[in-house]
Amino acid sequence: MTNKPTAYRLTIYISGAIIIVLVAFIFVAYNYSHNLLRKNIEKNAVSISAEVLLNVTGHLVTAQEVASNITMQIPFYAEHHNIKQLLSGVADKYPFLQAVFVRLDEGHGDLWASAVNTGGGVIYKEAAGNLNPYFENKELQGLFREKDKKGWTKPYRSKPGNKPVAAYCAPIQIKYPDGEWRNIGFVAVEMSLSYLNKVVNSIKIGERGFAFLVANNGTLITYPDSDKVLKNNLLWLSDKEYSVSIDSVRAILVNGHSGSAVAYPEYYNYEKSWIHYTPILDNNWMLVLVIPFSDLYHDIRIMLFRMVLISVAGLIMIFLLVTYITNRILTPLTRLTAEIQNFSIGKGSRLVLNEVDSLTKSLNRLRVRYEDYKVKEQRAMISDKRFKIDLEQASEIQHSIIPTRFPVFPDRKEIDIYSSYKPAFVISGDLYDYFFIDGRHLLITIGDVSGKGIPAALFMGVAHTLLRRHYSTKVAKRIVKELNIELCDKNQNQFFLTLFLGILDLKTGVLNYCNAAHTATKILRADGSITELDNAHGLPLGLYPERPYEDSTANIFTNDVLVLYTDGLTELEGPGGNYFGEERFKGILRSLKGESPIEIIDQLEKSMELFRGNAKQKDDYSIVALKFTPLISL
Repeated sequence: MTNKPTAYRLTIYISGAIIIVLVAFIFVAYNYSHNLLRKNIEKNAVSISAEVLLNVTGHLVTAQEVASNITMQIPFYAEHHNIKQLLSGVADKYPFLQAVFVRLDEGHGDLWASAVNTGGGVIYKEAAGNLNPYFENKELQGLFREKDKKGWTKPYRSKPGNKPVAAYCAPIQIKYPDGEWRNIGFVAVEMSLSYLNKVVNSIKIGERGFAFLVANNGTLITYPDSDKVLKNNLLWLSDKEYSVSIDSVRAILVNGHSGSAVAYPEYYNYEKSWIHYTPILDNNWMLVLVIPFSDLYHDIRIMLFRMVLISVAGLIMIFLLVTYITNRILTPLTRLTAEIQNFSIGKGSRLVLNEVDSLTKSLNRLRVRYEDYKVKEQRAMISDKRFKIDLEQASEIQHSIIPTRFPVFPDRKEIDIYSSYKPAFVISGDLYDYFFIDGRHLLITIGDVSGKGIPAALFMGVAHTLLRRHYSTKVAKRIVKELNIELCDKNQNQFFLTLFLGILDLKTGVLNYCNAAHTATKILRADGSITELDNAHGLPLGLYPERPYEDSTANIFTNDVLVLYTDGLTELEGPGGNYFGEERFKGILRSLKGESPIEIIDQLEKSMELFRGNAKQKDDYSIVALKFTPLISL
């Protein structure tokens, strides 16, 4: 009995020490794994947020591009009294657009036109004067009265239909003879928020997570419960749904901050949830991602439960073993010491090593994921470098397509040609070319593709290739018509091409030309006067395959210079925002009478550079000059 207190104390001490060490290990392992898992989860959530944001901004940018394209095309359709075809076609093509509105001011049609997508078809309305019965939104009407303003309205309900929408407005501008751009009306496209709501809700975020859009005044733009769209406001929610003040929420919305926070949404019965918010800069909306904490940490809580369960079972076994061993070592102290050492080295060691092995495997998994992330990051950097190389090679290919070596026709004394091509960026949408159809007829052309960047450059390349295939005839309008049919067949991105194409008879000096909505070509006469070939023969190419084209003729006399150019020349902006303009251009031409094409273009470009100063070149420009010096004076 004298040894019993020692055995009792030994059992308590050993069991207590094991419990303390095991609890401390579980606590540290849980917190370490919790932090690592939380960082990984938040990265995944932010990645999902970026995916949703990309999808939403894609629709917003498309709506803006549609409105901008309409502002450029509406003058042509209004002139041909065919606004209905343009608006109805756009409303029918883009299902996420609820309606398209156009207002033309007095002197340019004085009318309202609208195409409303009802879901079962498109309803087109047109009314003279300043009132459209389909256009009753006060805020949108206010934007139309602000002549130079473009942008997104706040969300509202459309009339008719009472459907949630947001509208993008853009002014319609035309260039007046004095070289100034002036507003003649406005275009608005209504984007269906119901459609956008379906797009956002279709993206799966974990088991129960969801995303929604909110305006900077707190109004819900999309939500899983569609009845709350445009009816509920984040600033109206009770304090128990937020972990911060309403003023802080208002500041986040107004200032367009991004970040993460904790909330207790009613949608989850006030369950603690993690939210991530990021602004949409195009229209001051906010994308909010909501995931319940129980979903975020579901796996780690299961892991903790299993760890605790196993630990409790282990503690019971250890306690029973310690009790049994201590009861057996009431006899000689050496036997008791031997049994304790056997227990300490054997059983205890295996338990600790198993836990360390489990932690090591977790760290190895994280290491593998980090190495995989670094490999993907390095591949992205390589891909970006390759893209830049491809862009430079595309520029070199484009330069090889356009004539850049002079003299072009050294054996033909009756003509002297020089040209210049300067893109605003690496590649351009401008094109020009000149070549002999036969020994007597020279084809000369210049064009400008709508838009900029790689797609416009590719469309330019297609047009240039097709042009070389359709010069068998010597009639300009036939070549343009055939080229238009082929471009319409290959135009998948709604690009269009303005084009001037002429065929010069070198014996008679007669120029047969067709102008498809391009800038007016100039003839600098030998006496210094200027003749403008301003006849318009049809719409830009690539829009309607069945549209007819006409042509005209002009006489080119001895020492006359034919000057072709794109609108990037006259629309070159100076530091004050003013344009180079037609009058300045013609004045410089007059001062260069009698000069060679290379001298004319060189002096023109020097004048343009002087005018532009430190301002950035915003548009491509191309210039072609042809001096006619026939063997027999005309």
